[in-house]
Amino acid sequence: MTISNKIWVYVLGIAFILINSFVVFRYDLLLMAALPAVILLLLATFYHTDKVLLFTFFCAPLSLNLEDMGAFGVGMYLPTEPILFGLTILFVLDQLRRPSIGKGILWHPISISIYMYLIWLLFTSITSARPDVSFKFLLSRVWFFVPVLFYGAKVFADPDKRKQSLWLYLIPLTGVVLYTLVRHAGHGFAEDPGHWVMSPFYKDHTSYGAILALFTPIVVGFLSEKDLAFYKKFALWSILIVLIVGLYFSYTRAAWLSLVGGLGVYAILKYKVPFKLLVVVTAIAAVFAINEREKILLDLERNRSEHTTEDLGERLESVSNISTDASNLERINRWNSAISMYEKRPVVGYGPGTYAMEYAPHQDPKDMTIISSNYGDMGNAHSEYLGALAEAGLPGAILFTLIVVFVFLTGAKLYHALPIGEDKTMVMIIVVALSTYFAHSALNNYLDTDKAAVPVWGMVAILIAIQIKHGVKIIKLNRRTS
Repeated sequence: MTISNKIWVYVLGIAFILINSFVVFRYDLLLMAALPAVILLLLATFYHTDKVLLFTFFCAPLSLNLEDMGAFGVGMYLPTEPILFGLTILFVLDQLRRPSIGKGILWHPISISIYMYLIWLLFTSITSARPDVSFKFLLSRVWFFVPVLFYGAKVFADPDKRKQSLWLYLIPLTGVVLYTLVRHAGHGFAEDPGHWVMSPFYKDHTSYGAILALFTPIVVGFLSEKDLAFYKKFALWSILIVLIVGLYFSYTRAAWLSLVGGLGVYAILKYKVPFKLLVVVTAIAAVFAINEREKILLDLERNRSEHTTEDLGERLESVSNISTDASNLERINRWNSAISMYEKRPVVGYGPGTYAMEYAPHQDPKDMTIISSNYGDMGNAHSEYLGALAEAGLPGAILFTLIVVFVFLTGAKLYHALPIGEDKTMVMIIVVALSTYFAHSALNNYLDTDKAAVPVWGMVAILIAIQIKHGVKIIKLNRRTS
């Protein structure tokens, strides 16, 4: 470096220190101090996109919500969402200049279903009861989908980076669980503190439990690998124990049950249960439920099991308590509110991201509980599917469900088509892990947060990358020959 260049470095350094000091003392704003890190991150985004994407996986479990910190009143997770926004802009510029994402990724059935969903969200944002809220929500959906799914599918063509992404989320997640358990121990592992001791990293025990359930099959899958070194086996067993203990003390019943559902998905894939048989069994169960609905409702109303008991079995039984369990009753209140919103606007809904602001007038007084709010300020619809129904109408709910269908169709086709090996094992653990989330998402919804969106869409990107590598056809189109 020449003397003149060194002088410029000193001048710029001194200027930054002076400006930063003025901003801190004049406006009590510390964010200016992060400017050098932001500049370095921007440079890394251009030259090391894969590393920045992997860095996002590491940041997601540790990210903090600006709104929860009382900063600017903006609901944005730092540092992940600004990074994902930057990657989205880079993706658009990159595709306009010299497309680097292959057609196999861009025109994958999952990608096409996402385009359709986003286009419908754009339309319903225009018709929204609160367009400003809806367009912000749409933008956040775009920066969760685009970089994680499209760049992810490209980066995860490298098998090592698939595992790295999962490890990079898993390691800080384990740290968060240990932090949570230590805080919880200070309160005697009581249930009420168990709802908030994971803050500021997770907003409540349900989102925290959902992610623990999502990653438990991942760790179990890693443990199933042959010829694991002793230190890796020890580390994985230690992490698994931490996750299970964390999951138990999360007091999240839906997360516990989602693992049972994951075992069912594992059995279906492992033993090649025919799709037609699943359809028949589901149809028979639906017919039985409809015919016996009065008896079923009567039995549910007789259930008095409480989730506050120390007995694990009674806690699980309390999932179906719709008589005295306030948590269950409030969930039903939110679901009925979502259905009422759908009935008022069946085609376009009230607009993406508007449920929390619009559901209050739709509450039926007989559904409201001791934890209900007359102001409708208690959060979301407690269901990804019903939330989509209320906010984007029937087409929105169908299109979101279509994404989920294509995810599992891709996973099932891949698993049955691949030879025994590392890729087949990875597909199995990813499908089982995702099944825990999408089963849980019938009762809660978190895909509007980086905590869930980054790992969930990252896992979907891994499936796409493996499918492209092996050239497995997901949808076979019959062509007529003349």
